[in-house]
Amino acid sequence: MTNLGEGVPAARLSADDVARELERLHATRHETFLNGSEDVLETHPRRMFELEGEYLRRLPHEPPAADDEVSRGRRRGADAARPLSARGRGR
Repeated sequence: MTNLGEGVPAARLSADDVARELERLHATRHETFLNGSEDVLETHPRRMFELEGEYLRRLPHEPPAADDEVSRGRRRGADAARPLSARGRGR
């Protein structure tokens, strides 16, 4: 049985509905983090992880675009983790 506020189980949603709900949850995550009640702060990530898992299960062939913000952030993060002397030299 689904708790009120947690929505339809992800496995019962269409692929389009999973993608749409996941996009909405990602878009509202920051606002939820800053202003959500304790109950919402427990429910929101649980639902997000459920939808992310279902999305990946159904669409494992859909990698993110190489030039998206996340990829750029990963590259910056990897560069930031290297010593200053090694940055920008491809090591």
